[in-house]
Amino acid sequence: MKDIQLICELRKEIHQDVADMMGLDYKPIYCCCPTECPDFCSICDREQLQLEQQIINRRLPDVDWQAMLSLRLPPGTAPGEPVPEQIYRIKTEQTKVAEADFPEYNLPKRTEAQPSTTNKLYGRFSVAGSQFSDANRIIYEICKDDDLLLLREPDNSHDPNAIRVMFPYNGSTYFLGYIPQSKSRELAALIDSGLGHLLVAKVCYLQNDEGYGPIIRFNLFIRQSK
Repeated sequence: MKDIQLICELRKEIHQDVADMMGLDYKPIYCCCPTECPDFCSICDREQLQLEQQIINRRLPDVDWQAMLSLRLPPGTAPGEPVPEQIYRIKTEQTKVAEADFPEYNLPKRTEAQPSTTNKLYGRFSVAGSQFSDANRIIYEICKDDDLLLLREPDNSHDPNAIRVMFPYNGSTYFLGYIPQSKSRELAALIDSGLGHLLVAKVCYLQNDEGYGPIIRFNLFIRQSK
């Protein structure tokens, strides 16, 4: 018995996320299949083909659908394998707001900064390893809503999904740390699929903790296509 209810739900979430990021037309087609369904759902396949046709027509980057699906499945679960019923309603928190709201902090703000209100919030993240980076010597130059850069580091021996967090300032780029390893997999898949240019990272919280290194947190937005 192959119960693919979970896979159908995850595929529709992925279709919606990709459509939002790329500005594609997408209307979910809700399945009326019985609980037991062979392999992949034909309705989900049809949705994916419609999105792929739009991607080709607009000459947008290809999407690695299988990688995105694999990252959202519970650990140890392969597509097509039975999944315990209690897992069905568990949502992957990485695709929602990654962390609870952070406490307010009175950060300096650049007068010329114009934070966008049209981008969709993907999540909020902390920077890991700031005590081993350039953060200590550049922290007083960082302001609220400053842009950060996310740079893949696939050759990292500790984490093949590693993503460096960089701060561009005054003609130079400073290394601040990494996306936490527990939250880097899905972001790495998005960047590797050619969607990194749609991600916008902006500083939202900053505190200098001399004992453990600067605490840096940022909002990650999906740039809305016009």
